[in-house]
Amino acid sequence: MKRDLSGSCSDRNAPRPAARLGLAAVCCLLSVMLAGCESVQRKFIRKRKDVVRPSPIVQFRDYSQAMTLLDRYRKHYLLFQYWNDELLQSLGFGMSEKAARHGSGEALQELQTLRSLLQEPVAAKLDPLIAERNTIHQRLMSSVYLPSQVGSMRQELERQTRLIYRDFTWRDVQERLGAAPAPPTAPAPDADGH
Repeated sequence: MKRDLSGSCSDRNAPRPAARLGLAAVCCLLSVMLAGCESVQRKFIRKRKDVVRPSPIVQFRDYSQAMTLLDRYRKHYLLFQYWNDELLQSLGFGMSEKAARHGSGEALQELQTLRSLLQEPVAAKLDPLIAERNTIHQRLMSSVYLPSQVGSMRQELERQTRLIYRDFTWRDVQERLGAAPAPPTAPAPDADGH
């Protein structure tokens, strides 16, 4: 009796390599067809929810009328301090011309705003400082100075800063602020008394 060298009897029912390759190809083709089918995609992919969001309601209010004159002076005084410090810092070592010009313009503008909030005798004391500051600002804007002159400009600005901090803090001038806007008046009663 001859022995079957092809394998055991359980291998007889196993598919041949060509059949395995065909079965794999059919499975791949079936999965590609199912994945590409629109109805299957709709069934298994979550739909995006379109939520209609209400538009925000924005109401702008003018709080400048609610500020007292002292609060306005204090605000502009603090802004002047900030821009003046920026200007002095930019005139230090490694000078930044752009920062110096911007800081000078902003500090000058805040100083002029402070002057407009003061009563006339006190405001007149601020005029020479504003004129000196304006001269320095014009020199910075036109670049008509030598790098060696930056130190003297910085010293002049520091002197002005000391004078402003000494004489024009909001605590020193709170009694000498300009006239506050008149509060709104109640309507006059009519002939019926209403």
